Amino acid sequence: MSPSFGPPSVLIRFSVRPRCDAKAVGPTAFRCLTFLGFLILAGSTDGLSAEPSRVEPPTTKISPTYDLTYNEVDGDAGKCDVFLPADDGGASLRPAVLVIHGGGWMSGDKWTMAAYGQKLARAGYVAISINYRLAPTHKFPAQVDDVRQALLWTRGRAEKYRIDLERLGLFGYSAGGHLSALTALLADEPVDRQTAASDWPVDDPRWKDLPKIKTVCVGGPPCDFRLLPPGNTSLAYFLGGSRSELPEIYEAASPTAQVSPDDPPIQIVHGIDDLLVPISGSRGLQKAMIGAGVLCELKELPGRGHMLTFLDDRTNQTMLQWFGRQL
Repeated sequence: MSPSFGPPSVLIRFSVRPRCDAKAVGPTAFRCLTFLGFLILAGSTDGLSAEPSRVEPPTTKISPTYDLTYNEVDGDAGKCDVFLPADDGGASLRPAVLVIHGGGWMSGDKWTMAAYGQKLARAGYVAISINYRLAPTHKFPAQVDDVRQALLWTRGRAEKYRIDLERLGLFGYSAGGHLSALTALLADEPVDRQTAASDWPVDDPRWKDLPKIKTVCVGGPPCDFRLLPPGNTSLAYFLGGSRSELPEIYEAASPTAQVSPDDPPIQIVHGIDDLLVPISGSRGLQKAMIGAGVLCELKELPGRGHMLTFLDDRTNQTMLQWFGRQL
């Protein structure tokens, strides 16, 4: 049986301030989003983690700045939030992590990743949480180019935020995990191959200015669209058609198809009971990366589905431990 990522409605992750509406995602999906919102706001997610939550020390301070413009595109798509560690008064450079939200590439907002950004800043990282253009108005590869544009913006502000560009990571969940992995795995490929997942022309000077991605951590990522049935149209809103109609696009959008020996190491976190984005895709990506001689670790969370893995404290702790070793 071929893996399925499900129809668009089940790929959407709830955002308290979603950049979507009932007309855009359909009434059934919108009701699901609203229901999940009530659960979260009512506090019924308490005790989701099998491990006790880590409470940040009250003396730990961070400096957030919201709604900065990293890309001149419509609406809020080109906005980002920056979470800075407490200023120690020194001049030492700090590692940075670009944080990318989920939502099935058609909804969601950087606001939903605020907790992850704050945790990273408290641990000493400059965290930059971004929005990006959403499908179906903007189809692939617009979202990947937005990640690249955010990387360029980060490079341009490295001095201002005391960022060490030799220690730059990506973190994303769900669709954000897909965009993180795909951007990183393509980065070492020739420009003519990268343009299959970009609207930038081959001779665009921005290619040369992109900073190097040292490492990536992703949660619940869709990894290989080539495994979808040829006639399946569930991702047409994002990829433009079925796999039989657009096989090149489905390959270009698949992180597993981009694996090569010079890729950066990746940490994956995935719920074993994830019915929205099956764990088989993450296992396949890990197998491909290990086969290419690249470090790839997969933390599997028993009894956790897609949403619960995002909320589980072990996802956060795995992320911090991974970046602590790699950056």
